Amino acid sequence: VSNIERTLFNYKIEIAAHRSTVHMLLYMLGEKFLEDDMAFLGPHVKEGMTAFDVGANIGYITYFLCDRIGPKGRVYSFEPDPDNFGELSGNVLKNNLSSCVPVQTAVGSFDGTFSFSFGFNGSVNTGPGSEPNCEITSLDSFARKNSIAQVDLIKIDVEGYELEVLEGMSEILNGRRKPILYVEVHPVGFGGRGDPEKVCSLLEKHYQNIQVRSPLGALRSALSPWNRLSASMMPRKYLFEKCKASLGDVKSNPQRRYQLLCLP
Repeated sequence: VSNIERTLFNYKIEIAAHRSTVHMLLYMLGEKFLEDDMAFLGPHVKEGMTAFDVGANIGYITYFLCDRIGPKGRVYSFEPDPDNFGELSGNVLKNNLSSCVPVQTAVGSFDGTFSFSFGFNGSVNTGPGSEPNCEITSLDSFARKNSIAQVDLIKIDVEGYELEVLEGMSEILNGRRKPILYVEVHPVGFGGRGDPEKVCSLLEKHYQNIQVRSPLGALRSALSPWNRLSASMMPRKYLFEKCKASLGDVKSNPQRRYQLLCLP
């Protein structure tokens, strides 16, 4: 099946729309697909930053970061799944995005290999008898090996493995200047690993300013069909206000998904 092309954040990207609903929505909606990410994270992304996109998937947040950070900055995009990585790296090459470095590896608390269930939304394989099939690195180790002295922003969306990623970046978190963190916190037990309370506890040790939102899609899906239609005609600013939450909400509703923005 042929890929289809569309412009996303000033880049021409090819989308394998047959692979998933997300692909098709990206093609149909373009940048609007990421409107809540843009509203929440966008004001804090500055030109010249060094950013890590952990769980980059096919790169839609990567392209947003590259557009905002510009050619003087650098975006390292970590994605272990071969098909996702192929789309990501192919589009980086297509756009001659020299500021972006695609890295085909998972990210966690150690360096080595482990078992990973590949797929569009791949996750750690916690089943019995699982064999190592995927490279993994900690962000501390990656930064040391690549002589990255300062990381300004880290986005983490790893299907329930976020605690392990955070545990593998203690040197970065304890550095002279903490990075901005944008973390998708998955429900308890998600992917066999999700632990929202421990994620919150770790982040609270390092950040005093933590902003929390429910994803806009989760808000819409919880509405009745009539209210969903009404919401589609409401100003985006009003909807984003409705998405506001707190760390207390994350801890008391561990079955839900939240977005955390941690500011130094």
